[in-house]
Amino acid sequence: MLRHALALAILGVAAPALAQNINMQAGPNGFGVWVAGPEADESSYTLTYERNPSGGCALLITDPEGAPVQVWDGKKLLAEDQIPTSLWPKPEKKYLVKIKMPDGSVWQKKLLAKKRQTATLSVNLPVQDEDVDTAEETGEADDGEGHRHHRRRHHHDETVQPVNPPDPNYPPQPGYPPAAYPPPVNPQQPVYPQQPQYGQQPQYPQPPAYPQQPQYGQQPQYAQQQPAYPPPPAQPAVAYAPGVYPMPEPDFIALRNAISRESFSEGRLNVLSTAMSSGTWFTVFQVGQLIDLFNFGTEKIKVVEMTNSHLADRQNAFRLYEHFTFSAEKEKVRKILEAP
Repeated sequence: MLRHALALAILGVAAPALAQNINMQAGPNGFGVWVAGPEADESSYTLTYERNPSGGCALLITDPEGAPVQVWDGKKLLAEDQIPTSLWPKPEKKYLVKIKMPDGSVWQKKLLAKKRQTATLSVNLPVQDEDVDTAEETGEADDGEGHRHHRRRHHHDETVQPVNPPDPNYPPQPGYPPAAYPPPVNPQQPVYPQQPQYGQQPQYPQPPAYPQQPQYGQQPQYAQQQPAYPPPPAQPAVAYAPGVYPMPEPDFIALRNAISRESFSEGRLNVLSTAMSSGTWFTVFQVGQLIDLFNFGTEKIKVVEMTNSHLADRQNAFRLYEHFTFSAEKEKVRKILEAP
């Protein structure tokens, strides 16, 4: 009974300390709660920043492929997905990235999202250290309690070379006096004969003066008549199908603000689904703005799938590829748009 009570007391003291390392907020994808570990060192990952052509701020996580990942903004779970994935965070802020490694450990690091930059993160898989123990020499020793145990020498032990003592049969050699050399003799430099003096150079006559060239009058100026080109054709207006009217701009701004106020992707998709239940039509430009409101590629593809049958200007659907980064995501969008 005393041992059982002592165990309960230890658990009661250790439980609050353990709870401080666990964030109890879980995302909608069911990844569960991960125990936070120490921040990873620089040797375990590769992080590069490149200028984003679109002018936005992006975070690409490429490795390890298939591992679950969570992105935290302070105590708020911003998003969760599987690698590879992409995220469009707010610039000039630090976000905590957690990755569930294949061995069950949790890799985490705070990364800075830079303005107009694309950050690419690649995390290395942990390498198991192998303890190679090569026995070179084995002996026996007493541990002080009458037991005998073996000791062995590792492969990295240094071998000490013995120093041979001087041989008494050979006395040291006597020293020799320094050799006396005569001082160097500087021979006299030879005297060279003086160079002969040459006379002055002959004077050549001046060249004759040539007559001045005559001055001609100015050439007549001819009027250069530019050819008359026809004016460029007027740009055609966006054509919609008969009876199709896209959502007015004030209504679309209100819909976009309502989606942005939702914290999780599931709530944002529900707001979009409610707006489309009344048969609303969108332009390709409006659908592109809706795609940019979501963080991960899977959510962006879901927006294309929901609005595919409600595009008022389907001839411009190719512009939706600009809102995706990976080729695999663009291929999924192409299949959705080309589906009958």
